[in-house]
Amino acid sequence: MKRSVWLWRWRPNPLRRRSYVVEAWALVTVVLVTLAVAGLTAVAVTRAVDHTMARQRTARHMVTAVLTEKASANSLYAPAPQAHVRWTAPDGTVHTGLATVRYGLQRGAAVAVWTDPSGTALVPAPPDNGTARAEAVGFGVAAGAGICMLSFTGWVLVAQLTERCRAECWAHEWADIGPRGNHRAA
Repeated sequence: MKRSVWLWRWRPNPLRRRSYVVEAWALVTVVLVTLAVAGLTAVAVTRAVDHTMARQRTARHMVTAVLTEKASANSLYAPAPQAHVRWTAPDGTVHTGLATVRYGLQRGAAVAVWTDPSGTALVPAPPDNGTARAEAVGFGVAAGAGICMLSFTGWVLVAQLTERCRAECWAHEWADIGPRGNHRAA
């Protein structure tokens, strides 16, 4: 019956050193703490991003604007054209700005644009609920994965340092024992 390769650090063995056991328990602790911290970080980042996008949805207002020029693209492969529009703010003042509109709209056509809370500046459209949720979850997963990668990198560095120290100990012990055991019986 073959024993598990992963549990060799806990099995009794005359060659097993105390550092192997400490390293094994430290690895278990690091994995558990990392998973907990990564999960909490992912949830916190997801909530923060979702809250920020919800504030954007409530702060931005859609208004109807009028094109002051024909909407035409510069080339066939150009993205949606931008054209100058005019809109009225809630306080009654008239403002103009450059907005992205559909291709082919004529001067005087009504288009929907998004403004800041004061209604004086054009802003990008806020993300809808589905898009906002997907982006929030994506940022949360990325933050959790970053915590895991940082922890794994730290663990690898510590394991390499520990292995180097063990190799030096083995070399010193072998330097003491090796010359005594090199004599062969004739």
